[in-house]
Amino acid sequence: VYMAPEYSMGKAINTVEADVYSFGVVLLEIVSGTVSTDYTPNQDQEAEFLLDKAGVLHDKGRILDLVDKKLASSYDRKQAFTVLLLAMKCVNLSPTLRPKMSEVVSILEGEKRIDEISEGDDTPSAN
Repeated sequence: VYMAPEYSMGKAINTVEADVYSFGVVLLEIVSGTVSTDYTPNQDQEAEFLLDKAGVLHDKGRILDLVDKKLASSYDRKQAFTVLLLAMKCVNLSPTLRPKMSEVVSILEGEKRIDEISEGDDTPSAN
């Protein structure tokens, strides 16, 4: 599900912030090698939601556990960590706390670090 949660809440929609949310979901899918909802019919398991799993792992300080197991250890842990933290910022439930897309690009290009992006709107970063 790529739609930002504010769509279902009946709130005013800022498409720029909603696009950042969707981009965050896509980042999570790419790094994890899974889709946002993994449901296999005819199994006794409930659907597993990528965002829920990512949130739990992030809270436990184990966000790298989300990296696609097919990669084994053949990936750059620092880059994966950065992309996963960036994705988590993008999927923040509060639209105003999501980074601007220009900040997302700056991080992906290595021009900024995660801790250098603003916490929404025009609030300057702490550094």
